[in-house]
Amino acid sequence: MGIGLGMDLVELNRINLSLERSSGNIIKKVLHPSEIERYEELEQPKRKLEWFAGRLAAKEAVKKAIGNSIEMKLRLIDIIIRNDRLGKPCVQLSEEKKTGFEEYAIEITITHSERTAAAVAILYPKQVFNIQ
Repeated sequence: MGIGLGMDLVELNRINLSLERSSGNIIKKVLHPSEIERYEELEQPKRKLEWFAGRLAAKEAVKKAIGNSIEMKLRLIDIIIRNDRLGKPCVQLSEEKKTGFEEYAIEITITHSERTAAAVAILYPKQVFNIQ
């Protein structure tokens, strides 16, 4: 039974530079195809940058939370960050990575400032809180 905590902080100017240098190819390495659709729907460049940086921080935080708690090799695109109907970010794993993860839950929060995006993730067994 593993419990994990992960946090990540990214600087928006560094992410912007990476996006420019990679001609957007970094997006395909970080975002799941369903997330790319949402990214492309955003119209304002500043909002796109904040959204992408927040997702990157969230995925890195999830990887850190999982760490050695679960024997699982995750790529960033295997971690999908969605928003529930109230806007709360939620973690989902790609179909190929769901197996073996059914007994765990991850809580996540994402925040932005003018210069940074940050995320914190907590991994815990569902049985701890009797979650179905």
